[in-house]
Amino acid sequence: MSESDWLEKEFKNIEFGDKRLRDRFFSMANIFSRRPDETINKAVVNFADKKATYRLFSHKNFSSDKILFEHRESTSSRLQNESVALMIHDSSFFSFNSKRSIKGLGNIGGKAGDQETHGFIGHYSLAVNINDVPLGVMALSTWSRAYDDMWEKESDRWAEAILETEKHCPKGTKLIHVADREADQFEVLFTLIKNNKDFIIRSKHDRIIENGDHYLRWHLNKKKTDHEFKIFHTKLKKMWMQL
Repeated sequence: MSESDWLEKEFKNIEFGDKRLRDRFFSMANIFSRRPDETINKAVVNFADKKATYRLFSHKNFSSDKILFEHRESTSSRLQNESVALMIHDSSFFSFNSKRSIKGLGNIGGKAGDQETHGFIGHYSLAVNINDVPLGVMALSTWSRAYDDMWEKESDRWAEAILETEKHCPKGTKLIHVADREADQFEVLFTLIKNNKDFIIRSKHDRIIENGDHYLRWHLNKKKTDHEFKIFHTKLKKMWMQL
């Protein structure tokens, strides 16, 4: 299937209230699908197309929510073919230190020289089948710390994403929620256990075992290793994971 055919199928029901906007969306999506790591100026060669792209993005009928909605609907359809799937949750920090004229950027932690690192944050939930094939994004939130917080605590995004993905998951498909150390917090674990959901979360805190006198890491060190995997790491080159 070609890129254009996939896009037509993925977003077949998307509407912006104007056929010209819809046609422009598919035209731009084709360009960015071939060069997803580039800026608009580098990805779009033709000057007229650049102007049309900026007009599309600034149009009152255009929104990323519409794109996510259609993509999530298509992802949910693909999940119907899976009895079990992984739902991988993580956050990314987007730095725009060289573009400080952009309005609405906030501190994302750390410093660049004498200045705070500015940008925005994205939290994603990606569905993957048990054969390691990505099925699509089921939840997405972006925010800037320049504005009021979206949540009472920023860490609430983990539990919110879990509930959001479960809401859109088709019946008959069991999700296994996967997250890194930042998700090892009481609210996330409580949400998962309360709703009887399966999960794999990398341990950050050495918690005491329920009805026990020992802590988690002591307990794990006493367990026999059933499986061992070698994983490539960009900095460490390789590392071992034991189960």
